[in-house]
Amino acid sequence: MQTIQIFTDEDKEMLKQPLPDNPCNHPLCDGHAAECFGCEEYHKYKEIVKLYEERGLLQITSYYKRINNILKEIKRYEKEVRSLAKELPDFLQEKIKEMEEEE
Repeated sequence: MQTIQIFTDEDKEMLKQPLPDNPCNHPLCDGHAAECFGCEEYHKYKEIVKLYEERGLLQITSYYKRINNILKEIKRYEKEVRSLAKELPDFLQEKIKEMEEEE
């Protein structure tokens, strides 16, 4: 069974914007610890997340953000491969090109 989801123009605009990262990195202040009352940045972040949840967009935007991060990593690795390959003898550079074409 396929799920059909209808997006409003506002939903589409929201999905185009990346979901912000959780601004809280402190282990005791993850929004779950009793000692944490949340800073202003964390409260703003939670409001944004709540809006995505209410509109049923949180999972989609999380997947989109993850894909975007993976693509950035791929580009970084490709750049590193090109840089390292330049240091190899020509016959190995050709082998690298062949391996890239196999994908």
